[in-house]
Amino acid sequence: MKAVQIDEFGGPEVMQYREVPDLSPGDADALVEIQAVGVNFTDIYSRAGINPGPPLPRTIGVEGAGVVRAVGAAVSDLKEGDVVAYSSSQGSYAEPAGGGAARLFKMPAGVGPW
Repeated sequence: MKAVQIDEFGGPEVMQYREVPDLSPGDADALVEIQAVGVNFTDIYSRAGINPGPPLPRTIGVEGAGVVRAVGAAVSDLKEGDVVAYSSSQGSYAEPAGGGAARLFKMPAGVGPW
């Protein structure tokens, strides 16, 4: 899969589009095929090292929307094919993003991220 990652803090020049290992959801996680991403100041602050975050290298971006492609064994309120959105979860600048299913919310019927 592809993702935008940083290995160091700085300006836009530190962002690298690269191949990274495929994700699979943990028990309480979901994997989302990203179709829309928020690009805003919090991303700039994270890239610059102002906002805390996971250790480097890291996939940047904290807001996204898309379609659920897989869920962990403990997830009962989401299923494959659900259209969801989230914020405050690291890693949205990627083809699929994974993370805690509790942070996802279903989009109303007829509303999509695209």
